[in-house]
Amino acid sequence: MASKTWNVGIVGYGFSAKTFHIPFIQEVPQFKITAVVQRTPKPDDDAEKDHPGIKSYRTTEEMVKDEGVQVVVITTAPDSHYALAKLALENGKHIVCEKPFTPTTQEADELVALAKKQNKLLAVYQNRRWDADFVTLSKLVKNGSLGRVVEFETHFDRHRPQEPSPDVSKWKNKVIPGGSAIYDLGAHLLDQAVHLLGKPERVTGFIGSQREVNTSGFEDSFTVLLHYPKGVLVTAKAGVVSPEEEQLRFWVRGEKGSFKKVR
Repeated sequence: MASKTWNVGIVGYGFSAKTFHIPFIQEVPQFKITAVVQRTPKPDDDAEKDHPGIKSYRTTEEMVKDEGVQVVVITTAPDSHYALAKLALENGKHIVCEKPFTPTTQEADELVALAKKQNKLLAVYQNRRWDADFVTLSKLVKNGSLGRVVEFETHFDRHRPQEPSPDVSKWKNKVIPGGSAIYDLGAHLLDQAVHLLGKPERVTGFIGSQREVNTSGFEDSFTVLLHYPKGVLVTAKAGVVSPEEEQLRFWVRGEKGSFKKVR
């Protein structure tokens, strides 16, 4: 791969693309951003102006016909991931897709099968596997510093008891397939736990809303328990009523030591 330059097309030009994808792609010599799908450029928000020399498309259908684009990065809302990834795979592109991958397991399985059929790479963008605190925790668990781990708590609580206004974060506070806290923050917390500890034997989940006023029905909170052999228990939790000065991030307890991190 080091001997080849891969041309990358970005689908979407919002916060995710600008913050979590484009800056990192630009740091890798083997990747070159050549195209962006931006439906409605504005004078102060225009991919072509921000990145001179790229091609700016208005639809993904147009961009995937570009034979010069080899890798497609999907940064749009989760309810669009399946259709866009399927379209790109059918047109012979490798895929990096933002989390959550798809709203349903059936859609995910179909895309995995299609990628194998097309002989293309398909990856979900789980960038928090490289968060400094999680990397440190992983090292302590793997090298035995904590001994036999019996409890693993991973949190992303915030104190936001008021219902967000309809235009805040656009899709992130709307009731859509692939929306809600469990798909947004939960995709990170659960991925980290499974990445480190493997798949659990069983799962118990509680999903709902902690807000007193919630006219949309948006599921803003969750608690998920991952049950492992020999009594090891993972608690993954995110809530919006948590009036703490310092929010707990990790609390992992083992026979030899514990790891506690706040944010």
